Amino acid sequence: MYIIATSYADGQYLKCIKHLSDLPTNSLFEEFVVQNNILVSKFQISYVKEDEMLRRAVADDLLHLQSKTLALPREKEFSLLTLSCSCNVIYALLNCKHYSESSIKATKIAYVALEKALCSHLIFFPPKNDSTTENLVSMVRQFIEAKTLRPGELSLVLYSCVLICLFKVDPRYVQLIKEILEILECSGKNEICFSNDIFLLSPLEMPLQSRGATISSSIICDFSRLFLCLFHCINSSWSDALALKSGQNSSLSEIWGILKRFVNCQLASCRCSTSNNDETEDYAKIQNIYLKFARCLIGAAEFALRKQPLMALRFLNLAGAEELARTQACSIVMAYAATQFKVLGELDFQIEALKIAEESLGSPVFQPSFHSEFYGFLLAQLKLFNLPQIPILRYHLARVFLQNQRYKEATVEYEKLSKTPFQENWIPFSTAFELRSPSTIIVLHEHILALLLANDCQKALDVIESSLEEDFLIFFLHAEICVQLKQNKKAIKLLSSKRF
Repeated sequence: MYIIATSYADGQYLKCIKHLSDLPTNSLFEEFVVQNNILVSKFQISYVKEDEMLRRAVADDLLHLQSKTLALPREKEFSLLTLSCSCNVIYALLNCKHYSESSIKATKIAYVALEKALCSHLIFFPPKNDSTTENLVSMVRQFIEAKTLRPGELSLVLYSCVLICLFKVDPRYVQLIKEILEILECSGKNEICFSNDIFLLSPLEMPLQSRGATISSSIICDFSRLFLCLFHCINSSWSDALALKSGQNSSLSEIWGILKRFVNCQLASCRCSTSNNDETEDYAKIQNIYLKFARCLIGAAEFALRKQPLMALRFLNLAGAEELARTQACSIVMAYAATQFKVLGELDFQIEALKIAEESLGSPVFQPSFHSEFYGFLLAQLKLFNLPQIPILRYHLARVFLQNQRYKEATVEYEKLSKTPFQENWIPFSTAFELRSPSTIIVLHEHILALLLANDCQKALDVIESSLEEDFLIFFLHAEICVQLKQNKKAIKLLSSKRF
């Protein structure tokens, strides 16, 4: 088994499958383990070959295998096998986009697997209602309170809860994750390796499988802590995120360092902190492209908050030199750079940065994969990698022209903006970068004003008459336009109306 595990750990999945296929099996348990390990290896191959069809087929086969394990006897090794297979199915569902109801299916799979595990402890759980989620939460709680727990089973239940939460975060599961983590940490059982044979799917950057084919509970605990940190950050619970203990695995030190720095940056936004972290040495040591890119963005935000735009631009320049800058991610760098050029009063550079940011949105798609680019996926959930929207970029470009009395150029951008669906839900990850979305009424006000100042009164009148919006400023601008068009009576009527 060591040779097979070594082949798997080295990414030699075809070799691993060949060894597994030639492996003699002396029991039903061994046969199922081999089938599971072959399917897990095929799942990895589907990413190497970028074969979505193979991935779907493997997900279906894993689901079929998991259903067969439910019929196995109530023994320790069979319980671990069933829970491991259910984790693999849930993981596969999480990575296969064609499952429209994956979250519901994942919950049902976890429920029946845990029910079997409880039966092996001679604990029987009658469903309380028709809600699978509520029944699963109650069952996990009963599993936690049982006195005959095996650390391997508890770790697999923990892993299942985290994976289900990645479909859709549920505070009830989050609480269970915290409780299970506390049990494993207090008991010291998170150091135990609980499997000598069974392969378990996990992100490539956080492998659960060692060369000896063992799975350490501590790695699953580290994975769970990363999820909790993500949960706290999404909910702006910065103190809770900082209070989390970093993972024991030294290979995770970089991602933890980035997460802690991100949290401190958010706290700095609230407190206007003057941190003196101006080093770039740590940036050079980072190997992962997503972590490196994130470090640059966070570094830029730190200096932008301290009103040091040149240093902020230095970090943005480093980000622009990274591999990710060849994708749509370049738009993030240039949009943020535009805000710092504005602080420096570099009008031409600000305009050019906004234009490049819009053009970059036509570059190759930037969407980190949960399985093969886990760190990127994790950081993307924190909105670190949220792409600026075209309407936002066009608005800020139009506003730059308007503020600098380049009215005709401003009207061109506002005209483009009027033809683009405007969304008001995008904000940068840090308040250091002032690119917030305006309301549609503000955009309308500025569009009319730009046309008026550009002496295109008829066009301004057309914009007003085609709009359903009415307020004090629109009436005033309407009246001013009428004056310019020598329609004085109409202007007086507008200014005299009760609505004005």
